Amino acid sequence: INFLFLSCGEGAAKLLTFASFSYLARTFGAANYGFIEFTLAVMVFFTMPADLGLGSYGAREIARNPDRAARLLREITGLRMALTCCSMLGLALFILVIHKTLQLKLLLCLYGISLMGGPFLLQWFFQAHDQMHWVAAASIVRQAGFALLVFFMCRHGSPLFYLGAIECASVAAVASFCLYVTRQKMGFPAPWPDLHVGRLLGHVREAAPIGLTELAWAFMWYFCTVLLGFVFSDPDRTLGWFGASHRALMALHTFVWLYFFNLLPSI
Repeated sequence: INFLFLSCGEGAAKLLTFASFSYLARTFGAANYGFIEFTLAVMVFFTMPADLGLGSYGAREIARNPDRAARLLREITGLRMALTCCSMLGLALFILVIHKTLQLKLLLCLYGISLMGGPFLLQWFFQAHDQMHWVAAASIVRQAGFALLVFFMCRHGSPLFYLGAIECASVAAVASFCLYVTRQKMGFPAPWPDLHVGRLLGHVREAAPIGLTELAWAFMWYFCTVLLGFVFSDPDRTLGWFGASHRALMALHTFVWLYFFNLLPSI
């Protein structure tokens, strides 16, 4: 039943994503769409270090010992906030040193701001309690909000930074949804960050191998997009065509990941 919820939720989310990105590609054209794909690929390398495998680690630890759920929620939220600050600083330095257009740098800045909502994306907490229907609902909330804003705001000639603002809004919406479910539906207090250094370092030691493995996976799948963004001068249609094909393949790859996401708490 949980896998059915996940599959339906991710299926709906992927359809919404396909519709919104197809619309973006046709609206902005191949060259500007290449800027979007470059931004999304770059953000993978700043989003994953901000999590550092803590989502999978937290789901494992809570499934192993549910009595620690409230404490782990506070500690992992606090740790993810600290890591997010480091990622945002790294992204700011990256934006300063790259030789790219102002509109691309502004788009990266806005996507960087959206990282602030990352610690409150609590799908891992729902996963830990085998409540995959909330994981599925969160995916739909995020992609539905993103798609609706894309269709409403983006037109031919719209500035690219609109997409960054839309991303910030969709992340804020799903973070609010996750906090609502955690408090009102699951009965846990708000995840105010716990910054006890000793305990947090222990979590980092446990989670880092998971996070570094995920980062290696990201290099395999996304570094080619970043590399092409530097190889081809702006504007160039090549990256847009490559990114559109790559995105379709990654959407299908998600359904392989769902099976293991569903089984982790049971294991």
